[in-house]
Amino acid sequence: MDINKLKLKFAAEIIGAHVSEALTHTDFAIIKDAFLAHQVIVIRDQTMSPVELLVGNGLLKQHQAGDRHAVGEACLAALEQWGEGHGARSRGQG
Repeated sequence: MDINKLKLKFAAEIIGAHVSEALTHTDFAIIKDAFLAHQVIVIRDQTMSPVELLVGNGLLKQHQAGDRHAVGEACLAALEQWGEGHGARSRGQG
């Protein structure tokens, strides 16, 4: 995984990350450190639906993906976490 600074002083691009797959603790730490250092990160060419993002962050179980009520609850939980200053987590992160 490589991190390249972008023209904007507060942004960086991460190359070689695949966030649709479970991240290792090391990969998660690299992405988190890049975000903390640059405030904005770009990870191009990712193919995750909103539901996959919720499942990947542990806010929704895979078997709940077709349940509109469960998806809505997961969306609200994500917004609450964001509002409290907590970003998305990788699978396996506490």
